[in-house]
Amino acid sequence: MNHRFYYRMNTVSRYILFFSLMSFLSCFYFGIQFISTVNAEKAESLYPYDFMCVADKSDDKLLEKIKAKYHVTLTEYPMVRVANADKTEHLEGRGETVIQGQQIGISESTYYKLKKTVDPSFKKKSLNLDKAGKRIYVVHQQDRATKAQPVDWYYNKKTPTLH
Repeated sequence: MNHRFYYRMNTVSRYILFFSLMSFLSCFYFGIQFISTVNAEKAESLYPYDFMCVADKSDDKLLEKIKAKYHVTLTEYPMVRVANADKTEHLEGRGETVIQGQQIGISESTYYKLKKTVDPSFKKKSLNLDKAGKRIYVVHQQDRATKAQPVDWYYNKKTPTLH
């Protein structure tokens, strides 16, 4: 009689623990994932283009062929390719290959043009950057659902190594 009572209490306590854990996970872990997905901004509101291609003058013929064949509207913005030593969310351990990061660098005036294309009512305001144009600012524009992306974690440096 005592064994049945003891094992029944064991079983009931396991069920309570299991269902409490599942309730907790469904409310907090899965709920946060669901809410962040619901709050994600639409891609159309972030980018004024459907497709982006990094090209230089040697690609003009190819772009003209694509333009003629598919009847696309081609808009060009000046940019530079920015490469850094690392673009991951953690430091690589020994034996892991350091992944090279690739970003697109644009000027402040190109930034204003892109903002105006996305939102025609956009008013230009000062970004409080270097007036003399001697400094380069590395900025990642992200929406609310995107995790922060560090520019350079290589050897815990304060300033990134950019090329």
